[in-house]
Amino acid sequence: MASIIAHGDDLLHVTVAMMVLTILAVFLRFLTRARSKASFAGDDWWVVASLAVFIVYMSLQIHSKRFNHLQDLY
Repeated sequence: MASIIAHGDDLLHVTVAMMVLTILAVFLRFLTRARSKASFAGDDWWVVASLAVFIVYMSLQIHSKRFNHLQDLY
């Protein structure tokens, strides 16, 4: 389990990159819907709800790396 702690910086970089890419994808989805004048449906709002859960999860990942909670687990 020491390998997880040793690669913590890599995990942090991937976490931040995935969060940025996900937010960008959802933003582009809503921008496309607005420009095409298509109505927003239930699936769009489920995407927003999923994005919120994803952001909370990734924020917890960043928090655990920043304050070294992984060392407490292993």
